[in-house]
Amino acid sequence: MLTKKNIALSTAIAGCISLVGCASAPKAPPAFDPNASALAQAATFIADNGKTKALKDIKRVVVTGCNVLFAENSAASAATGDGMFAMHSGAGSSRVDSTVSVIYTLKGVSDAQQQKMANEICAGAETRLRAAGFEVVPTAEALKADAFKALLAAGKQSPFNFKSPGKNNKTTYNIFAPTGYTVYDQRYLGTVGGLGQAFKAAAGNSAVQMEGLLMKQLNASAVSINVMVDFAQLQSDGKQSGWSGKNSANVSHGVALGITGLIDIKPLDQLKCWKRFGKEECMLNGVTPTFVSKLPVTTNEKFYSDITNATTTGDKVAAGFTKTLATLSALSGTNSRSFETTRYQVNAQPAAFEKATNQGVNGFLDMAFIYAKSKQ
Repeated sequence: MLTKKNIALSTAIAGCISLVGCASAPKAPPAFDPNASALAQAATFIADNGKTKALKDIKRVVVTGCNVLFAENSAASAATGDGMFAMHSGAGSSRVDSTVSVIYTLKGVSDAQQQKMANEICAGAETRLRAAGFEVVPTAEALKADAFKALLAAGKQSPFNFKSPGKNNKTTYNIFAPTGYTVYDQRYLGTVGGLGQAFKAAAGNSAVQMEGLLMKQLNASAVSINVMVDFAQLQSDGKQSGWSGKNSANVSHGVALGITGLIDIKPLDQLKCWKRFGKEECMLNGVTPTFVSKLPVTTNEKFYSDITNATTTGDKVAAGFTKTLATLSALSGTNSRSFETTRYQVNAQPAAFEKATNQGVNGFLDMAFIYAKSKQ
């Protein structure tokens, strides 16, 4: 299912809004071929942060963190708006601006099923890291280290819900670490979690410090894995900015499974350790090579039974009310804005969803790890 929601704006004094619905398909990204060389395709899908020279002395690695994010709500919005100097243009007209939002919600895959998938993805990641040519400390060995136990104790219990950054962003994810693990990556912990880590750091017990100590104890560089599983393809033409006005709001949307991710490799030779409070502390004191998705890895596997329009009565009432209010405001000479939200529910088939997810995740991990190894 692919469509485009378009709102066009007239700048006449009456502030007329016309709603236009038309069929359109966002340009399909390049397809990953699981039967072709992962390294040959990596340049298309994977980017690095320019710090790959730090990989040259890495001998052993240990997976210290693995987080799998499953999109719960996938959303995009677009808006019309006046240009920066519209108020000085002398046109004497008022506007009715508009914001249009499209939200997809995934149903049919339980938390227990997502946890099982996360466990298998993270276990598979260790195998794929080894297949790429890295010497990997087995998780069973790492778990015996006191620093690993302290690292897990310093994180946040999973799963938990995470809202994508941005004041009005309606995209949410469920974050899973493998069973028995926690999430310690500060990108997901928010202000409260960040403050908690700051207090732990003052006592020498933060997740970052425990990870550093683990690296020293195991004589290994750390690998942190983040994989995101999204089920909707959404493209917004954005919001007004700059000198000129924006008189249309478009969100192209459809259902297509896409896998993206981010891998941090923390070199052991960049670690600094010291004694404080009668105990050893360690933290990374140099660059971290990072590998991130340029494009999502998509699959042609159909993972859902059907898609239903889930726009609520409240959504429709709010759209009608704000549109009427905005038009009346424009007639009185005041600029105003209306809001419209369309919702869709994607009813996934668990087995098909898992199969499509694994195909995409394996493709991303293979490309990222082999690309990283090629930079040594």
